[in-house]
Amino acid sequence: MDIENRVFLALYNEYKKIPHNMRSITSIGLGLSEEEFNYALQRLQDRNIIYNVYVTRDPLSGRIVKSYLDDVRLTKDAYEYYEAIAVPCSGKEAKVFISHSSEDCIYAEAFVGFMERLGLSEESIFCSAVPGYGVPLGENIIDYIFKQFDEYDLRVYYLLSDNFYKSPISLNEMGAARSLKNKYCAILLPGFGVKQIAGVIDQNKIAIVFDANINEIKCRLRELRDELITLFGIPPLSEEKWERIRDEFIKNIKRA
Repeated sequence: MDIENRVFLALYNEYKKIPHNMRSITSIGLGLSEEEFNYALQRLQDRNIIYNVYVTRDPLSGRIVKSYLDDVRLTKDAYEYYEAIAVPCSGKEAKVFISHSSEDCIYAEAFVGFMERLGLSEESIFCSAVPGYGVPLGENIIDYIFKQFDEYDLRVYYLLSDNFYKSPISLNEMGAARSLKNKYCAILLPGFGVKQIAGVIDQNKIAIVFDANINEIKCRLRELRDELITLFGIPPLSEEKWERIRDEFIKNIKRA
């Protein structure tokens, strides 16, 4: 996610709280350098999205040394800006759709748990493997799944494995997402490699590969986190909390 948008969403979500504490938004909490944080604040103020950011500057270079958010406020333009970056263009409500084989339920449960800890609401996730997130009692399974594609702006996450490609329902979900041009991200479960990707999923599109080295996995999960923060407007996490959530998720996937 764009750094400027990340900083703005943190400010926006804090500003909505009663009472709010704008000083709680820090570069460390957002995982940014002080320079990145200051620059994003300056850009947002220059664009008349926020105001009352006070700064101290280096007397020689003029570089911003410190930004103070005690009195920062949002302008009227901020609400339009929020709509532009956080609301899907389709006008439909955003929702995560986790596509997986019934044989990979343990991975799907770990992924749902990861998203819960990030702050996604129950209404923002569909996952047939996890009670409360799947098909309600009395509903036709196939009809209800494809109803999700009609009624929501879905962000599809494919949990790819050999089991996935043996599942007719999973392959049908893949076809539906392709025909409706839903955005998607492939997550390759342990034991499944990029060269095994088939069907309409692009092998050249960057995926999260759990057989990759640990630094690569952590980098991709951070990008996934930032994507969800932007899409659902959830408050950002402290770096310490994020690392605990991330590491627990990786451990759960690796030992499943």
